Amino acid sequence: MRRQSSQFTHRRSGITLTQMLVVIALTSIITTAAISIIITMLRLEGRTMQVWMTNQTLLQLGDDFRDDAHAAQFAEISTQNQTTTLIFRSGAADTKSVAYLATASQVIRRETDGEKLLRTETYRLPEGEVLFGGISSGDESLRLSLGQSVRLTCRRPNVEAINRRTPAPRHDEHVIAVLGRDHRLEKP
Repeated sequence: MRRQSSQFTHRRSGITLTQMLVVIALTSIITTAAISIIITMLRLEGRTMQVWMTNQTLLQLGDDFRDDAHAAQFAEISTQNQTTTLIFRSGAADTKSVAYLATASQVIRRETDGEKLLRTETYRLPEGEVLFGGISSGDESLRLSLGQSVRLTCRRPNVEAINRRTPAPRHDEHVIAVLGRDHRLEKP
């Protein structure tokens, strides 16, 4: 009897090396896919936040621009060293003015009384380009007066660029305001 029992092989229960390698390979594939999805979601969240912040900045810029235009009686647009400047004045003799300086990625608003700087604000538009212009019935003048309209145009991409060589298509957003609708900048 002893001889017969030694002929039977006892199998151990457990996992073979092949099974372990298959499990490790599947786990690494699932982990790589999960990490890739998480990275994509974080990039999308960052892009969405940037678009939202730009929209909020444009809303604030549009409100301030409209308020300043409505308070001014005169506006002057000039360009120097790739910086466009729009200056609002309430009157010819008045020393109060509000100037908008548009550079490549931001607009700076400076409110002054003569040589005294009253307030400065910066509107950051990382992917935008801001242009100023007048809307008049005749020629496009750089000096605008009471009753004429002034336009702020923000040109920015509406979709993300496909690659670095091909820029994203841009669209224009306009803010139009009429000069002199209120008299907030006038001296009492």
